[in-house]
Amino acid sequence: MKFAIVVTGGDPPDPRVVHRLAPADHVVGADSGFDHAVALGLDVDLLVGDLDSISPAGRELALARGVDIVEVSPDKDLTDTELALTIAVTRGASSITLVTGGGDRLDHLLGVMAALAHDELMHLDRIDAWIGRDHLVVARPDRPVALDLAPDSLVSLLPLAGAAHGVRASGLRWPLDGETLRADRARGVSNRTVGSTVSIAVESGALAVILPGALALPSSHSHPLQSGDVA
Repeated sequence: MKFAIVVTGGDPPDPRVVHRLAPADHVVGADSGFDHAVALGLDVDLLVGDLDSISPAGRELALARGVDIVEVSPDKDLTDTELALTIAVTRGASSITLVTGGGDRLDHLLGVMAALAHDELMHLDRIDAWIGRDHLVVARPDRPVALDLAPDSLVSLLPLAGAAHGVRASGLRWPLDGETLRADRARGVSNRTVGSTVSIAVESGALAVILPGALALPSSHSHPLQSGDVA
């Protein structure tokens, strides 16, 4: 299994995030995400984007280090984040963690959320993201998610790219049993854990499992379960 970290532009990521990242086979910087990745101490091997936001020093460093650079025209249909994720997949990644500091651009944040639900990522073993201080894991059909969390931890469930059907969630104060979470409803926001293990599965669609403020909490471990393991 090849694991890739994709670091995007926007605000710099919280430096604490580096302690939550597993060693990667590939690190991809999406435009100024290269600067952020270097600041985190990550060894970037691929720079992707129209390169309109990377710093001049960052561009020089990428050239000096012999980083593989994929520069595209600003007149493109995909965001730099989408391009970085797509190229990570084409280069063999089967698991991806996206890292972004967030920022004050709502359109960029919504674009990141849309990118995480892209069809090309649905076959991966795992997709997760650190967005600011929050951790997000994507649950998909045959890719349920298990989380080891302290009791009374905050967990939100939000569908990506349309409704999520057949949602099963156990270990929460308000469990779900084969229900539909719609994109035009906020029903899954602000649930709470009742034990140490939360299990979440979905029959169709994609579901964002969000742990608000996860960086401020003791390190927690989450992993995808095998199909059929969620009761």
